[in-house]
Amino acid sequence: RDERQREALLFMTAEGQYKSNIHNSQLSVNLNTGAGKTYCSIATMAYLGIRSIIITSSVGWLEQWKKCALEYTDMKPGDIYFIEGSGSILRLLNKSPEELSQIKLLLVTHNTLKSYGDNAGWQAVGDLFRYLQIGLKFYDEAHLNFDNMCKIDFYTNTYRTYYVTATPARSNREENVIFNLYFKNVPAIDLFDDENDPRTSYTALL
Repeated sequence: RDERQREALLFMTAEGQYKSNIHNSQLSVNLNTGAGKTYCSIATMAYLGIRSIIITSSVGWLEQWKKCALEYTDMKPGDIYFIEGSGSILRLLNKSPEELSQIKLLLVTHNTLKSYGDNAGWQAVGDLFRYLQIGLKFYDEAHLNFDNMCKIDFYTNTYRTYYVTATPARSNREENVIFNLYFKNVPAIDLFDDENDPRTSYTALL
């Protein structure tokens, strides 16, 4: 769409001036709402050709991701698996290797993974990712569900993790200190346009 999206894609795919990212397993992509975070993420997973998982805070957001994946790529509905509840995880575990090979993209909420980790043990989450051979992990609005995101990171091992958000910070001051420490050594790209991006200004009156 524009130069910002082009630069975001170069950063995410470790191309051009961002070739050094090929050695990084974690990347933070900070783009304003409406600037194309979803498109850039889907384009990245299509370009790299690696089975991916999208982790969001709500089912509604996952529906939007599914809609965009079908629109932007040649994926069919059968190529996308919606993980919703323990039953859908059990069905995944019972699929044959041939059936699993058809899946290109998985969609799941933080709550589903948290529930599975709390009930089956968080090591089971790591086992699930290994069994499914998930290579790319995308967190949508990565500033949300921070504690759960940390647990998922601790127990899973993927080729690359993308933290995608329009708000790379926590509103609580103490939490934001920890948040910044967590991302201290994660390469990040900030592609905000102060002149054109929508912004809300608050004036606090006491």
